[in-house]
Amino acid sequence: MLARRHPSNLGDGKVTGVLKLSDCRRVIQKTLWEAAARRRASAAGARLAPGDLTVVGEDPRRDQGFLLERARRFGPVFKVWMPHKLTTCIVGHALSRRFLSENAASLRVGTPDLSPLFPHGFLRGMEGEPHRFYRKRLAEAFRATPVALDDPVARVAVRNCLADLGERPQPVGASALRSRIRDLTTDLMLWFVLGVHPGSDLARRLAQECEAYAPDGAFLVARRRHRRAFRGIRELVAGHARALKAYRSPPGLLGHFVRTDTLDETVLGNLIQMVVVASYDLAGLCLWLLKHVADDPGTAAFARSGPAEGAGALRAASAIARETLRMEQSELLLRVATQDIVFDGFFIPRHSHVRICVWEAHHDPRVFDEPFRHDCRRFMDGRIGASDYAPFGMDRHRCLGADWSFAVGEIFVEELVSRFGPEIVSDGPPEFGRFHFQPSGRLAVAFTRAARPRG
Repeated sequence: MLARRHPSNLGDGKVTGVLKLSDCRRVIQKTLWEAAARRRASAAGARLAPGDLTVVGEDPRRDQGFLLERARRFGPVFKVWMPHKLTTCIVGHALSRRFLSENAASLRVGTPDLSPLFPHGFLRGMEGEPHRFYRKRLAEAFRATPVALDDPVARVAVRNCLADLGERPQPVGASALRSRIRDLTTDLMLWFVLGVHPGSDLARRLAQECEAYAPDGAFLVARRRHRRAFRGIRELVAGHARALKAYRSPPGLLGHFVRTDTLDETVLGNLIQMVVVASYDLAGLCLWLLKHVADDPGTAAFARSGPAEGAGALRAASAIARETLRMEQSELLLRVATQDIVFDGFFIPRHSHVRICVWEAHHDPRVFDEPFRHDCRRFMDGRIGASDYAPFGMDRHRCLGADWSFAVGEIFVEELVSRFGPEIVSDGPPEFGRFHFQPSGRLAVAFTRAARPRG
């Protein structure tokens, strides 16, 4: 497996040169925030977490190693200004789980409020009885609608995507890869969630509407244009739900709610939002999988090795998906303090952010040997447990679609290596996209057909 060099251009936090007016305003805002927080911390007999809020000219979101370096300097609890709030960062799964458990009543999930679009909003943002009620309903639907690795619709969709990439002029650049893989994951989520068959007229219309609604998979504030676009999607999906009533076994999560006559506006809104968010996140995962498989011929050969031996052993492709999610994409859990919190002597002021640093914990050398090396075999011997690995959350808001993500990753890897020997022609360091780090815009992959494709 190939090692990836740890980011080293971390800056020293010094202010140099002439400050722009916007930088001056940021410094003033940060200074006022910190002064007020220190007064409240003193009154509570606590102290703010260590760390510098006045780093000018740096955006921590643009440097993948920024927070890891801060943890090395200040310890597992420290503060930063990210991107416009005092943010207390916590590194380490055990510490993070204890924080979330002890302070559950004083935290809410940092997620956009979608209640203007549908009652109660998105599941991850719900609290109290609505969260318990709808999480139970959706969890039952997921259990009744597993993603099967032999799902012919999903396999064909992945094969068609890869065949299209293989037929293009080689190598294929990052922009084209992202676009085509996003089309694939939208098709997959429309099928898994709504039971809409890829290639159908409805699938094409819904894909266009979803792209207009949230081209980056999410937005920060539900504005008028989002409400208008959502209404269009909702009408299409509601009409499809009525059509599914004629099926003996209607497909998808939507089919479960139609079959059990439990569909309401909150469920309908959540299913639509799942398609939009999951298609974006899964596209990022599949692009990272492509990069890591193409990075090292040994990874592709390992994936072709087939099922592992022993009861309960992982398939090779599943181990690759898990290792890729350890290294990439799973970055943070964001919480907002709804009241002042004192945790281990550190004061976290009301309305500030708390960042559970998942990516940094997944790169802890005390837990993961050579953490910046992509080594899918580390998941084959059972050494990596839930206490150290949390790509989908670690509290009551844990993603219900975790198993689906692993399944899609496994299908994508198996189809890729059975048909192609992908090779990276050009690359660069990871770049921060709209919400996640993603492979470099200079990435280009050549798809060489395998001698004897399976299936």
